Amino acid sequence: MKTSMAVELPMNARPRPRATTTGTLVGTRFQATLLEAIDSWRKEQDDLPTRPEAVRRLVELGMTHDTNPSAEASGRRAKQNPDEKT
Repeated sequence: MKTSMAVELPMNARPRPRATTTGTLVGTRFQATLLEAIDSWRKEQDDLPTRPEAVRRLVELGMTHDTNPSAEASGRRAKQNPDEKT
């Protein structure tokens, strides 16, 4: 009689789950302070979304919120990230 042994694979060796929706992948890097803020926000949610889902929700919230950043604030951001490319 042949017995099979379950082999536990490390997380990085497991196959990725298939995406449930189609869309365009947008890769970005976050500074540690912004990533901490995103993680804090997601932990406040009832369903604890994944980081990618939290970013999607925050983008949607930002797009539905009527904001018009002042030129002064935009200039400050540009000076903080002079090498950032869009």
